[in-house]
Amino acid sequence: MRIPLLYIPKTGIKKFLYIDKQYNASRLILPIGCDCHPAYCLQKLHIRQHSFPFDWLNITPVKTISYVLENINTNFIFFLENLAPNDAGNIVSATYPFAEFIHEKDLDTNPKTQQKFVRRQKRFLEVLANEPVDLLLNIPASEIQSQQDVDYFHQSVTDLAAAIKSNDRICIYIRYDENLNENAVLTNTFTTQLLKLPKVTITQYCRSFSHYGIWGNPNKYPQILASLGIKLQKKFPKIYIK
Repeated sequence: MRIPLLYIPKTGIKKFLYIDKQYNASRLILPIGCDCHPAYCLQKLHIRQHSFPFDWLNITPVKTISYVLENINTNFIFFLENLAPNDAGNIVSATYPFAEFIHEKDLDTNPKTQQKFVRRQKRFLEVLANEPVDLLLNIPASEIQSQQDVDYFHQSVTDLAAAIKSNDRICIYIRYDENLNENAVLTNTFTTQLLKLPKVTITQYCRSFSHYGIWGNPNKYPQILASLGIKLQKKFPKIYIK
């Protein structure tokens, strides 16, 4: 909620009172892609307390799970290998050109920025090894383009489920732009196959892109998590002036 407090026409200064809902999650949630939406969702609900390596990356959706699993298995040894800008101006590693670092434009040249990611990698592996976690990712419905994509992703999820602890979960929401009928045949097949796997929960989410833009309606974020079986508890709201 945003309430106007002050407006000075001559200077253009505006001040608002913000009242943001806050939540606690019953388990630690690790965003793993395929883009920034899961991390943003947790941040908007004030659940996100720590930074992890996959928070703000843009990964080719179907390759997301295999990318995450390979980095877990290799202790992120290739995650920052031979970094360079791609044609879009985003930093990528030589091993994973399909995974873009969107925000860190100096990642290829600044050791301090690289060390920031090393700390995030270490934190991710420590948490994954020692705490029950929910691995949260979203997949755009439009990016499931063939049965081959469905099969590849299914196998990747199967492999990740086998690698994580017995009390961990993989929580996937399929993201639609305007309605839940987009790419219906392939997304229905995708959902049906994944629901058969252990440690996997899956739901659908329509962000109403034409009305709300890339982030969708934040009021729906608690519903996304709840439909994935992630238990939330409301906290006292965050109140601030900006």
